[in-house]
Amino acid sequence: AAGFAAAWALHYAPPGPRKDGRVMFVERKSQWEPTDRPYDTRWYVEPRVFEEGSGYNYYVIYDWLSRYYETSRLMPEQKIDRAALSQCDVLVIKTPTERYTPDEIAAVHEFVRSGGGLLLIGDHTNYARSGTIINDIVRPMGFVYRPDLLFSLGESAYEQRYAPPWAAHPIVQHMPPMDFAVSCSIDPGRSLGRAVIRSGGLFNMGPDHYHSDNFHPVPQHVPEMRYGAFVQVWTTTFGLGRVTAFTDSTIFSNFCLPQEGKADIMFGMIEWLNRSEPWGPWGRWSFRLGVLLAAAGLAGGAIALAGLRAGLARPLLLAAAISGWAVGVESLAAAQRAGMPRPEPRRSFTLAAVDRGIGEAALSKGPYTTGEGRGFGLAEQWIQRLGWFVARRHGLDVFDSNIVIVFHPGRAPDDAYIERLRQFVSEGGVVVVIDSADNTDSTANSLLWPFRLSMPSAAAQTGELTPGEASPLPVWPADRLEQGRRVEGGTVVLRAGGQPVAALARHGRGAVLAVGCGELFQDARMGETWMEEPAREVRARFDAYFALLRFALALGSSGGPTPLAPPSDAPLDEREHPPMVREQPLEEPR
Repeated sequence: AAGFAAAWALHYAPPGPRKDGRVMFVERKSQWEPTDRPYDTRWYVEPRVFEEGSGYNYYVIYDWLSRYYETSRLMPEQKIDRAALSQCDVLVIKTPTERYTPDEIAAVHEFVRSGGGLLLIGDHTNYARSGTIINDIVRPMGFVYRPDLLFSLGESAYEQRYAPPWAAHPIVQHMPPMDFAVSCSIDPGRSLGRAVIRSGGLFNMGPDHYHSDNFHPVPQHVPEMRYGAFVQVWTTTFGLGRVTAFTDSTIFSNFCLPQEGKADIMFGMIEWLNRSEPWGPWGRWSFRLGVLLAAAGLAGGAIALAGLRAGLARPLLLAAAISGWAVGVESLAAAQRAGMPRPEPRRSFTLAAVDRGIGEAALSKGPYTTGEGRGFGLAEQWIQRLGWFVARRHGLDVFDSNIVIVFHPGRAPDDAYIERLRQFVSEGGVVVVIDSADNTDSTANSLLWPFRLSMPSAAAQTGELTPGEASPLPVWPADRLEQGRRVEGGTVVLRAGGQPVAALARHGRGAVLAVGCGELFQDARMGETWMEEPAREVRARFDAYFALLRFALALGSSGGPTPLAPPSDAPLDEREHPPMVREQPLEEPR
């Protein structure tokens, strides 16, 4: 009983009753990570906004949140005051680049004291003075952002993997393991709060003001560094409201968002702040103190009853306390999940799941692509330009989506996966399998055979690209395939040198699209980076890729529990042609 009570006293964070879900992003005095310019198929780098154009941009996460909450923006010409803040329940101040006035800071404090939720997003080394500006707001709350950058003590200084602990805070309870990009740390000071994320095995360095435009130091062990555990996400109360401070703005940028855990932690923070403190400003601490005293009394009574010198009693008491702790942690985690489940969408949208259980292609990690040009990092990021949302998934979770995309399948699916795959497609889902000849250990056929499609292991297909009987474009860009895979069965979508390298098959209300010309969409052919304006021939390849994905989604009818978004959700490029399907019936599998 003492162990059970101690677990609840130290780790329970009551979610509290839900508010109306009005979330406001502050664009005022923030030229970094804007939310108001669409991430579409036309804008890449130029003109520059603050950093590298459309990459450093929060449009996608803002759009995604708008499907679950009532979102709004406080624009640069609008002042932060009581009238503006009365229109929201959660205020998001992200990467400010200019100091707010004392009146604006006072309005934010009043908003939180009255029960509002405040999310602050900063970044490393006080870049663009964002830490200084945020500290103007949070210093009266008892904590500050440090002007540092955190590195790992592991094999690579830039590898910072975080996995939620057993007794996780509600903010991270639904989150898979996640990689940080680069963050600063938080000094909790005198604030009575809790570290949502406290990571160990790290060291910090101060800003490099003289040699780096973004103040990013070269990782090295120096006398002035600190090492050990650092707070990267902090949450506390201020009056009747809640405050959450996050330290790595990069991971919510458009180029990072499809990666594991990135969107999940943003949704966790917003949902936590969209709830009220159930016991008032001091209720939680009164609860903790009371339960801790009860735990101490129970433990003291048990020790007294067992006798201080009873040799066998001590390990038995310790075992009982640990067992009680384990049961307590599991029960409080269940209570927190029940009290703060994943939010339900208010508006429909299109979700593309990138399968990471079967697909083994190299994707982006943090801001950068991997795989030495043979990965599909840009192809994954670019899916968001269609107005869709992207999430990496494993196992059967991939089918909670509208369209499943598998880049370079390399693991064999089990029977349960194949059965769920058939059901998903039959009910209107769409599956796109993208492969190429350099994937020598491909398992694509295990996904395609149930739909009478296959990619035989033969010589690589080469040649100029031409449309097949069913094609999203009447004329394909001038492009030559060097390492394609022949696709057999179904209706031909694309040929190379006269041989089919992409084909589709219908099954029930959905369809499967097999693409053997994945080489065209690997990073080396897609420009290798999002930081440069693509050349004309690269843009043509982008447009063909967008047309192929739109065509694939149009083959299905529902694709899962999330309703398809209306056509207006996908900003169309005026230079693209509508999908073309010739007057020939599509082959239906027997």
